[in-house]
Amino acid sequence: NDRAGTARINACGDSRLRDRRSRKPIGFRLWVVHHKEDVDTVIELVRKAGRKIVKEPREVFRGGYHAYFSDLDRYYREVSWGPNFQFDENGLLKF
Repeated sequence: NDRAGTARINACGDSRLRDRRSRKPIGFRLWVVHHKEDVDTVIELVRKAGRKIVKEPREVFRGGYHAYFSDLDRYYREVSWGPNFQFDENGLLKF
């Protein structure tokens, strides 16, 4: 079952970080997906597009699953799934 076209991704965070070497600002954005396997799907699409995978998909201590990649603008993107994430009727993450 190829869900690449149906994975719902929600941007829900943005902050400023600095590059370790140059200290120039870089961005960070969190993408939340609805299913654990969507993290792998998104990372494979990103890899096929030629982007750098910063951190391969992995389990995290709080029961979630995530990965990081870098986009063309040097923003770090986290793709994240959590077993306790809840979404509203529009598919957006509820806080």
